[in-house]
Amino acid sequence: MKYSTKPVEVTAIQWNEHGDHASVTPLKTKMANEICPRCRKLWTDHGVLHIDVSYSICPGMYIIAIGGDAVAHITDSAFHATHVSLDELKTLVQELERE
Repeated sequence: MKYSTKPVEVTAIQWNEHGDHASVTPLKTKMANEICPRCRKLWTDHGVLHIDVSYSICPGMYIIAIGGDAVAHITDSAFHATHVSLDELKTLVQELERE
């Protein structure tokens, strides 16, 4: 079955390092000097996002919040494929209204 996202305003923060988001803690692993297969960066550069369960998060991923609660994490490319800033959206609407 296919789905489309509902037009819901979200807050998104791109996580790049520890301290960027309060819900992310340092990843504690014995593989500290190994490379992540997802992003090709060291595991020491990663964090753990604590929402309903814990998720490892790569540098550059976006943390999406609805109503102040973190609900998901998503890669940079997927985020930009599925989201647009409200400023960009206003510009697009204005351009359509001129046509």
